[in-house]
Amino acid sequence: MWRFSKDVYTGKLGEDELKELTAMDSMIEKTEAKLEQLSGDPLAIELAEAREKAIRDWNSSMAGSREEGREEGREEGILLGETKSKTETASKLLKSGMKRGFVAEMTGLTLEQIDRLDAERQP
Repeated sequence: MWRFSKDVYTGKLGEDELKELTAMDSMIEKTEAKLEQLSGDPLAIELAEAREKAIRDWNSSMAGSREEGREEGREEGILLGETKSKTETASKLLKSGMKRGFVAEMTGLTLEQIDRLDAERQP
C-alpha cells in the first residue's frame, strides 16, 4: 500500500490505477472532480500562480534578509573585537606608566576613553 500511496504523490500512478483508487473512496472522487474543475478555471489558475509567486518572493526576501543579518553580525563582531583589543592594549600601556596622550595616540581611543580605563584600573 505504501508504494501505491507514494506513486500518487510522485505522479507515477497510471490512469487505470487512479480510476481504481478513486472508486475505492468517495472523498478521493470528490477531490479529483474539484481538482478537474479548478484546473480549468482561469481565475483559480491565476490565484494559484500569484500565490506561488508570493511564496517565492517571500522566500527570496527572507534569504536576503538572513544574509544581510549575518553580514551585520560579522561587522559588529569585528568592531567589538577591535575595541576590546584597543582597550586591552591601552590598559597595558597605562599600567606600564605611559602617558595618557601617548596611549590615546597609539590605540586610537579618545582621551575620555583612556581616562575611564585609567579610573577602572586604579583601586
